[in-house]
Formats: sequence, C-alpha cells, structure tokens
Amino acid sequence: MWLFITARIRQWILFAVAIPLLTVLIRYVRMALEKRSGQTALTRGLAKLEGFGQRRKRGRRR
Repeated sequence: MWLFITARIRQWILFAVAIPLLTVLIRYVRMALEKRSGQTALTRGLAKLEGFGQRRKRGRRR
C-alpha cells in the first residue's frame, strides 16, 4: 500500500502527521522521567529532540 502513494504525499504525511505525533510522545516520556528522577542527561537529550519536532514561529528575519 505504501508503494502506491506518491513521494509527495508520503513526505506530507511524514511532516504533517508522524513528526508531530512523535514530538508529543517524546514530551510525555520526558515529563514522566523528569517527574520520577529529576533532570538527567537523558531528559535533557529528550528535550533537545522535542525541540527539533516543535513548530517554529515565522518572524521577521534580520
């Protein structure tokens, strides 16, 4: 089934659906780990990974 979907639609699905869902999942895991054991190297790494998946606000470029 995946083969019959064009590359453009697969790319749209990846960026519009899969990445935001993974970002939410990473956020919940990070919050649960921080609640349990405080801030560790793992939770800081998950926070950075979460930052890559968050939407950026468009602003003026200087």
